[in-house]
Amino acid sequence: MPESSSILDGSIDGLTQSENLQFLRGDAAFNDEVFTTFNGLGPLFVATSCGSCHAGDGKGHPFTTLTRFGQSDDTGNHFLTMGGPQLPPRANPGFTPEQLPSGIPFSRFTPPANTGLGFLNAVTDEKYFGVGRSQ
Repeated sequence: MPESSSILDGSIDGLTQSENLQFLRGDAAFNDEVFTTFNGLGPLFVATSCGSCHAGDGKGHPFTTLTRFGQSDDTGNHFLTMGGPQLPPRANPGFTPEQLPSGIPFSRFTPPANTGLGFLNAVTDEKYFGVGRSQ
């Protein structure tokens, strides 16, 4: 677990009772719900819970590195039919975890912090682009 000073977990001030309840339900699902084949875990996966890669609702750590593969250019990712763009390195019994196809460009990333992403829904086009400014 990350140090407590780097954990940005918790609701914000000023939420209504309904909004706070919605936050608490989402937070519990994010951190406490472990996915299995009985509740939706597919045959190939990266992890069995959101919080296992984003401890404390923050960014990942070196043990939770994820692999993205393919290319980002104007021709699109030609490896989507090969399971791209993210490699699920784990599999349920009876299935084989994905392997990177030979010769494909790839990068390894630490899972990004996701704290505050809910605020993006609160940003209107008027706030982002400015009042009276066209998109």
